[in-house]
Amino acid sequence: MLMYTGCFYCRIAPATTTSAPSKVPLYALEDKKEKEEFYEFQNETFWNKQYALGRPRSPFWIYDPQLTAILSITHRATGAIMMCSIATFAVGMNVLPHDFMFYVDWVKGLELPWWVYYAGKATIAWPLMYHLGNGVRHLFWDMGYGFEMRNLYRSGYAVCLWSVVAAWGLAAIPIS
Repeated sequence: MLMYTGCFYCRIAPATTTSAPSKVPLYALEDKKEKEEFYEFQNETFWNKQYALGRPRSPFWIYDPQLTAILSITHRATGAIMMCSIATFAVGMNVLPHDFMFYVDWVKGLELPWWVYYAGKATIAWPLMYHLGNGVRHLFWDMGYGFEMRNLYRSGYAVCLWSVVAAWGLAAIPIS
């Protein structure tokens, strides 16, 4: 049996007729299986207690998603995605045997429906347009404008709308 003694957990050996129960510190346990069982028991009881108290297991379940937080995370994600994409594209163009237009002609030669090309171009254009729009929004914040809660949400929705419309517009440009 394990018992918390204030500083560390101890295993209490069963009492015998000749001696009182002895306390053995947990770190002195040599049996790996006993240690694993102890830690598994502690973890299980912790989560059972939290569940019984009605506490959530994640902060994502505590807070309602806020537009400003979602836009901030998306801004960082689009920046990281674009950086990785550009680096991959640059390495790929240096490693692959043909130039860029060869691969553009190859994709055109697949003769896919127009909406597949449009969706692909819009998917590539959206992170760029979103990051650009939110970057302009941040520039206005740097100048001290738009910090009222009403303006924060208006500018957030405007960035979302603008990024989708601009991505659709860029996707409509034909590849020559």
